[in-house]
Amino acid sequence: MKTKAALLGRWATVFLVAQGLLFAKQASAVRWQDQAERLQNVNASLLDAFPVGEPFQVPRSIEIKAAISLLPKVSPRVGGKEEKVPASPAHLVPTLQGNYLFLKNKGSGVGGHVWAGFLPPGGEKLFGISAKLTQYLAGFAGHYNYNYNAFEFFLPVGFQFTNIKVEGGITKTDAHDAFKASTNIFYMAPGVKIPAYSAWGSLLFGRKSTSSEFHIEEDATTIKIDDTLGDATFPLAIQGSLGWYYNGIQVGLSELWVPSRVLMPRLLLSYQYAF
Repeated sequence: MKTKAALLGRWATVFLVAQGLLFAKQASAVRWQDQAERLQNVNASLLDAFPVGEPFQVPRSIEIKAAISLLPKVSPRVGGKEEKVPASPAHLVPTLQGNYLFLKNKGSGVGGHVWAGFLPPGGEKLFGISAKLTQYLAGFAGHYNYNYNAFEFFLPVGFQFTNIKVEGGITKTDAHDAFKASTNIFYMAPGVKIPAYSAWGSLLFGRKSTSSEFHIEEDATTIKIDDTLGDATFPLAIQGSLGWYYNGIQVGLSELWVPSRVLMPRLLLSYQYAF
């Protein structure tokens, strides 16, 4: 009887220890710090303004464009509070781009793209953000294309830098919070153009690194994060795009997937002036 009681006691002890370890694991998985970091990484990714892999329409042009991101809703709750960085249905950065195909023969061509974009303070009102949002970006890409029968295969390989600053009422209307993020994106976007149908498609693969900082005035808390998608099983962003062009006007539809961060549709609108 005594042996049986001792055995039951040992099993009870093992059970309680196992329960304690399980509870500790669950608790550590939902710490408010982890939630805050994830929210910060997700919201920074919403504003990355990834480039779109597009072909040349003409050998030389100046292009005015905007890639409109249709932002998904993000749960703003961190612990018992709601941190809203930022809250908007859409986002875009007006961009000016130069396109130049400087080596071209019957079968192939080599060229490049250079671009810069700026969203000045006040533009955030178009997106329903109460805080002041300032953003600029710049990038360049080398471009190779190859003609085969009715198809034109192309491959841009490039880099983009994006800087974001949000100041004001983020966590609440009258707060003086600040959110800053800088993102570097290296990418390649193989694609195919079908001139007979004025259509093209591309598949972008991007490697991003983001440094972000979120200062919450009420708590006197500053969270700094360097994000390289290290927690994602597949640390590459992927964006599929389809586009159509006519007389310099271009429309494109994209779907951007940043693993463990966001999945969102995007709309590219642009006009190219040939010279």
